[in-house]
Amino acid sequence: AFLTANKTVYVSPSGSDTTGDGTSGKPYATITKALSVIPKNLNGHDAYVSIANGTYDENVLAVGFHGGMLQFTFASGGAVAINGNIRIYECAYVYFYSSGSHTLTINETTTTPFFVSYSSLFRSILTNVIINGNTTYNGFQLDVNSSATISAIEVNNALFGVICFRTSKFFANTISGIGNDTGLSCGNNSSIGYGTKTISATTEFSVGASSTINNTIKQSLTSSNLGTVTTHT
Repeated sequence: AFLTANKTVYVSPSGSDTTGDGTSGKPYATITKALSVIPKNLNGHDAYVSIANGTYDENVLAVGFHGGMLQFTFASGGAVAINGNIRIYECAYVYFYSSGSHTLTINETTTTPFFVSYSSLFRSILTNVIINGNTTYNGFQLDVNSSATISAIEVNNALFGVICFRTSKFFANTISGIGNDTGLSCGNNSSIGYGTKTISATTEFSVGASSTINNTIKQSLTSSNLGTVTTHT
């Protein structure tokens, strides 16, 4: 199966995975259900999951979407909380978008709250992504030939606040948080860049072989230049 045109699927805490059909008038109740009705082969088109404000008790797993953009769209001026984790695997391009101020909070204490692997481009221009974790697990983990740019991220109570390795690249305009064992960590030919950093941790940095963490690497957040990495002084 493959997309034949751009597709939008709507999700709301007041919706239903049983009687809903994914339209704005009859949204699904879970992000998981919305993803299940989108073909993996986007076939040159884009798929949008429009997420209404509120709380979602679920783990979100996006695997193998390719040939176009998978975009999670959030309402301007609102907030979404996910009591669970987010996993993005083997996706070509995933985008978290809101036209105005929006906060996404992920609450997960039983595993890594946010994990991106084998995914070419992950972008978030949300006002803030807040991760509340557990110091047994990493907060935001980027792994294996992946690239992520986040406007702002706050990680609290994680083993490693942001960890990036195996030829991956991460950039955030702002990185903050409290209660972490190690703030930022990267290794195996990877890099972490930031504009401003106020993340609190017992150990500030952990840098492995052929890797860098600094504020001289900037990755573009503009929609017309999402894949470009530039440097500034």
